[in-house]
Amino acid sequence: MKKFLSLILAASLAFSLCGCGNSSEELPQESETTTAATTSAVTTVPESEEEYYITSWTEENGLLIVEETYISGNGGTIYRHKYYPNYYESADEIQAKYPDKTVLVWLGYDYPAEDTRLIPIDTINDYLVSLGKDYVICFSPVDFYNATLYYDDARDAYIEQLESSEQVDILTRCSLTVGNGLIHAYYSNIYDGIYEPLDSYFENSEEAMEYYNSLPEEYWDSFRVNGNLYNFGGYEVGVRADCYYYINTELAEKYGWDFDKTITEQLDIVEEVMQTEGCAGVSAGYSSAYLIDRFIYMDGISFDGENGIAVSLADSEKLEAYLEMMYELKNAGVLENYDVVGFDDCFIYINPLRFEIRSHIQKIVDSKDNTEDYTVVPMSDYHYTQALGGIGIYSGSEYKSEAFDFILLSQTDSYLNNLLTYGIEGKDYNLVDGVVSGARPVLSMFRFYNPLISLPYSDSSGDMPQDMNELCKEILETASPADESEAIGFAFDVRGYEELYAAVESAASNHSYLYYSSVENDLAALKSELEEAGIDELLEEINRQYAEWRETYS
Repeated sequence: MKKFLSLILAASLAFSLCGCGNSSEELPQESETTTAATTSAVTTVPESEEEYYITSWTEENGLLIVEETYISGNGGTIYRHKYYPNYYESADEIQAKYPDKTVLVWLGYDYPAEDTRLIPIDTINDYLVSLGKDYVICFSPVDFYNATLYYDDARDAYIEQLESSEQVDILTRCSLTVGNGLIHAYYSNIYDGIYEPLDSYFENSEEAMEYYNSLPEEYWDSFRVNGNLYNFGGYEVGVRADCYYYINTELAEKYGWDFDKTITEQLDIVEEVMQTEGCAGVSAGYSSAYLIDRFIYMDGISFDGENGIAVSLADSEKLEAYLEMMYELKNAGVLENYDVVGFDDCFIYINPLRFEIRSHIQKIVDSKDNTEDYTVVPMSDYHYTQALGGIGIYSGSEYKSEAFDFILLSQTDSYLNNLLTYGIEGKDYNLVDGVVSGARPVLSMFRFYNPLISLPYSDSSGDMPQDMNELCKEILETASPADESEAIGFAFDVRGYEELYAAVESAASNHSYLYYSSVENDLAALKSELEEAGIDELLEEINRQYAEWRETYS
């Protein structure tokens, strides 16, 4: 259920945040100067008299901004958030610009922040016209930040806007939920029939099949759910390594680091760097160790490849191996927590998060932005896993073939892909001090990014890696099946088990990793906490559904 404040609801009447039904008449002209003047401030007392909200209206660049500050009983500010008006033209307004074209409405997430970079709709539509397409697009944004603040579940905001819109054709994948895992909102949408199956669209298009055949079959399997392909494309492409680390390249070269050896095999070098350079040897995030071995992105659940069943995270061989390495580093006195130690203050920075192609490229470029010179090294082989990203077609669309054509074009046309991913150089594209601010698409939540064809803008210094596409292609071609690859495409139906899964997820993420005398004691404590949360009951249902899925789809 929504938790909108009445005051914010009233303000929303002045400008809608919901998308393609709104006017862009308030957009400032490029010649206008920035202005800021508070026009109103109101204090609202919510549920408790000890807590209250201060809401002010501010004008910036001719746009009316609502800024809300929540004050707790002791006077502390809990959060401050700005509400920006919708920047995008309505479907009717775009139709007026292109009277002989079909307008496709695209529902996706928006980040209304001070540095909002808009999707260059006019440039994109003019390009579509130049290609002779019979359609143009209109973007209908779901305000991501407001959704997570004022809805019990971000999916509620997504579904409400979908149901209230007169037309939707293209869907950014909704994978945001509260309390029951990133992936389950998307699965729930599939169960509810929101997404159109896409296999037949590929089969009926020679161009689409050419693109399909250009990528490994495992790539497409990573997007499948219960035998069907509903989404595809870029932001997370279903290839990962379990763990990776940043290493200071200059110090690695200076002290003779061997990248073919493990960290624990070179503790003498770590200790020498610590003593000589006065920095932390190895920094790692203890609290996120549970992310090492999530099964189909379910926290607390692992996969027993030998027996082909889901098991408790406490029985994960991958987690055990990771903890053994961490305890060896800890006992050697070279390990710090990266939640405490800064990225620039350490020789090696271990990240236990699984990562995909796009993320790997981001880390390479971020390392140039954030440090002197760091190299990113995977600590395990690349392999396929369930993909999180993707874009698809709304099952209720009247223009499904046009929507598929646009989505396919977004993945095969480098100019369009770059417009959707990075915006326009000098206008919508983000540069910080003349350096590209990471390879992460500025519009990452729209998930149109295709690392195999993107050519991000760069200044003459060449801070973006020139071999980015080649690296992505190499990762795709050399990725091997993961232990749980036989389960890729399996979707656990969490409906009816939300509370149970939330309890297991919480137990896995809140466990205090690396605070025990041994790996065995650490895993024993984790096992007890997961059992108390009800993991045995959850595993029984997961494996029941998985057995049915294997019988049907494998």
